[in-house]
Amino acid sequence: MNIIVAVTDRKLCKDLTEQVKAISDAKVDAIILREKDLSEKEYKSLAKEIAETVGDTDVVLFVNTFIETAIELKVKNIQLSFENFKSNLDKRSYFDSIWVSVHSVEEAIESEALGADLVIYGNVFETDCKPGLAAKGLKNLEAVCSSINIPVLGIGGIDEENAKTVIKAGARGVCLMSAFMSTDRPSEIVSKIRD
Repeated sequence: MNIIVAVTDRKLCKDLTEQVKAISDAKVDAIILREKDLSEKEYKSLAKEIAETVGDTDVVLFVNTFIETAIELKVKNIQLSFENFKSNLDKRSYFDSIWVSVHSVEEAIESEALGADLVIYGNVFETDCKPGLAAKGLKNLEAVCSSINIPVLGIGGIDEENAKTVIKAGARGVCLMSAFMSTDRPSEIVSKIRD
């Protein structure tokens, strides 16, 4: 089954906690709490709240970047940049799942060799989140997917309309930010991708 991941950006929604609750109820597989502009202290406070919101659902929460926060809050899943992953290999054993963001075949291969459980590759399409950054495209995604044995998720400009093309290119699933953060019907997005 395709993996569907929501990536947060509180600036794109009215109330992040409410949005996360709605997305969790829509039965996404995981939520990555991104919020890159926050200090670690601010992030920790938000992460605590979001962890409670996700609570007893089947949705897996991933802390982004802040390894110490994840350890302190007993969140066993982390999503890291390629560089952050490489410089924190000693912390691997703490986590059940480590997802690494990569931007090339070489980074994907190295991430797998170093013990990543999954890689997130992007930006597949042009995206407002990274204005001016050219899309890497489906051919490059295909190359990443065929070069490693661990799952690959596509990210960047993905919505319920183009998600299928990402999966056809070999990705095991998709990460959506804007689509999930700005919708009042997350379950429609999920069922369209799952169909």
